[in-house]
Amino acid sequence: MTFYETGLGACGKTNSDSDFIVALNSPQYGSGGHCFDTITISYGGKSTQAQIVDECPGCPEGGLDLSPGLFSFFASEDAGVIYGSWNFGGAAQKPSPTPTPTPTPKPSPTPKTTSTPPPPSTSEKKTTTSSSATPSSSSSSSSASSSSSSSSASSAAVVSSFASSSASATPSPSVNPAAGLDSLNDAFLGMVILAASQ
Repeated sequence: MTFYETGLGACGKTNSDSDFIVALNSPQYGSGGHCFDTITISYGGKSTQAQIVDECPGCPEGGLDLSPGLFSFFASEDAGVIYGSWNFGGAAQKPSPTPTPTPTPKPSPTPKTTSTPPPPSTSEKKTTTSSSATPSSSSSSSSASSSSSSSSASSAAVVSSFASSSASATPSPSVNPAAGLDSLNDAFLGMVILAASQ
């Protein structure tokens, strides 16, 4: 970008050196379709807007001629040429923002699970109860059998004892004293009769 002396421009407008205006290179100026368009120029950390009012036949494509006032905004006229950037429109093109790297998500810790055994089903409970009850029944049966045997044995012993007692308690036939006396009397009488007959 260079600078030039202003005046009546190709777009038909007269300007002064202090105006922020530019002359556009011929390839882009064409037939004047960009006359009075606004562009945004950036250089050395500075940015400002300017208006196209003239054509610059000696500028390369993409080049601009700036008014002295506009050139001085960016640098001293002693620099002669500066290399900045510009674009059509009322605002400078902002560089694309650098994408912020997405942080890699940390894997969440796997929760520890405690497995609880399922409660026994009703059938299992019944089976367990029946199984555990069986020995008791057997024991009860055995105890009952033992008790019955013991009772039978005791009953037999009682009957036996009662029989023995009855046997020992049965009175043996004894001699009737009166009967014996009658016999003695009969015998004695018989002896007397015998003696008398002799």
